[in-house]
Amino acid sequence: MTRAHRKYITKYMKWPFSWRDFFLRYYIMFAPIALMFMSFLPFIYATKYDTVWLSKDHPMLLIPLGICTSGFLLGIFTYRRIESERSFRVVPIQPGFEFDDYIYILEELEWRIVKIEADYIKAKTKSSLFSWGETVTLIFQDREILMNSRPMGSQPFTLNRDLVNYRKLKSVREA
Repeated sequence: MTRAHRKYITKYMKWPFSWRDFFLRYYIMFAPIALMFMSFLPFIYATKYDTVWLSKDHPMLLIPLGICTSGFLLGIFTYRRIESERSFRVVPIQPGFEFDDYIYILEELEWRIVKIEADYIKAKTKSSLFSWGETVTLIFQDREILMNSRPMGSQPFTLNRDLVNYRKLKSVREA
């Protein structure tokens, strides 16, 4: 992680957007966009060939509208999950806890530590039924930790695995 990344993270509380992430993680956004586009095809076909099946009285009009609405809602859900996994959460440091104590806490959680720097720890979690594993980033500031948990590899998102990891770190830290 570069100094520019850390500056961006502390200012905006989320990872900076990169085109690499777009092709590795955010490709899932094409599904809702494609769904909405496909829902407009019957309208395009009807206007081009003057078909009657899309008249006001015909119930087939509701099917493309339902598909478009489903695509829109899926797009909102997907975007919110991606933004949730980009964002950092603040974990206050308890009095008496030091940087080295969090190394032991991560070992206690059975997260494999990948990289340790002066104010930064990167660890990986084990894979589970709904996740291929997560990359956990901890950035230490004055009296708080900025924590982020992102899916490893090209998995676009997991089912709230970032919240589970946050709660695990918070519960071990409080115990």
